[in-house]
Amino acid sequence: MAALFHEGLTFEQITEHLHEQYNLNVNLLQRLPTEVKEQVKKRIQVLFFEIGLENKNMLYALKNEGF
Repeated sequence: MAALFHEGLTFEQITEHLHEQYNLNVNLLQRLPTEVKEQVKKRIQVLFFEIGLENKNMLYALKNEGF
């Protein structure tokens, strides 16, 4: 997911991608304030680039962290 952010995809586009590629129904938007969206984006970047999680594990981690 971080790679998709890095490519400039929006939350909506990433949600669509996850549904099409993995049949996952997630809502990354949930009408979050901009500061929360930035927190999610930064956390995804850490999980992907620094920890190296794959998409499914990243989703699991984000859900466990309350995102």
